[in-house]
Amino acid sequence: CAEADAAVARGEAAPRDHRLAAAGFIGGVNGLLHDWNAGWVEATLDEVVDELVRQLLAILRPPETP
Repeated sequence: CAEADAAVARGEAAPRDHRLAAAGFIGGVNGLLHDWNAGWVEATLDEVVDELVRQLLAILRPPETP
């Protein structure tokens, strides 16, 4: 959450409490990597990492204004 706060200070993330989002993201990482390691997810490691980066950035980005 400290890194999220630093991203907020730089204007790169939405200003909010990121604790719940961080906990959910870590759970998602653990679940995805478990399923990938078990062979239940057909993807390369690079594809898994790319997807996790997309999800993390979606959590941090400020909402777009119309």
